[in-house]
Amino acid sequence: DNNGNYWPGNCRWATQLEQGRNRRNNHVLTVGELALPISEWAKRQGLLKSTIRERIRRGWSHERAVTTPTSR
Repeated sequence: DNNGNYWPGNCRWATQLEQGRNRRNNHVLTVGELALPISEWAKRQGLLKSTIRERIRRGWSHERAVTTPTSR
């Protein structure tokens, strides 16, 4: 709990990747019932994070931004 006090019951070991994904400034996209940071969507879909970010900036829906393959 980021808003809780620092005590053993409110702490756990996390990898650097997990810590990075738990940042407040992550941009989380929701597709269906699944809400994930852009970095995780990129990894799962085989896309670049920058591709997804640019699609969102251009007004694409979250679903379209993460499910449309690139034209490579």
